[in-house]
Amino acid sequence: MAVRTLAAGEPFFPGVGLRTAQEREPAGEEQISPREREVLFGIARGSTHAQIARYLGISPHTVDTYVRRIRTKLGVGNKAELTRVALLFMVNAGQRAS
Repeated sequence: MAVRTLAAGEPFFPGVGLRTAQEREPAGEEQISPREREVLFGIARGSTHAQIARYLGISPHTVDTYVRRIRTKLGVGNKAELTRVALLFMVNAGQRAS
């Protein structure tokens, strides 16, 4: 199901069972602000919060705040889930994690 969902160009969010964004609450990527998306892509690239902060010109505390907001909006509970969702967002956006 995950492969078919991604192949159809739809975002896929891991969680309980295999569900598409339409089946999951909250809805997903459209709820993420552009700045939160930048932080999420930094996580997908394997950057630390401090590295993301330096790159974006913000404080590490602000990055922590963005991460908490993202986790709440997407309903992800731990760093592993957040990283997996971040990678999927990059795939859905047509970007490569580098």
